[in-house]
Amino acid sequence: MIFNHVVAQWNDILSVLKVQKNLLDMKYVKYWASELGVTDLLKQVLSDAGIS
Repeated sequence: MIFNHVVAQWNDILSVLKVQKNLLDMKYVKYWASELGVTDLLKQVLSDAGIS
């Protein structure tokens, strides 16, 4: 059950990134990903969303 929620959350993040990619301050997002120790996750979700 928990896995389904994780997949749903990942898909939600992908959807937001795909729709809002031109409006996001990626410098800010990358800064906070680094601060929070989730840079690898950010790189993966950006790749999955087709954002370089």
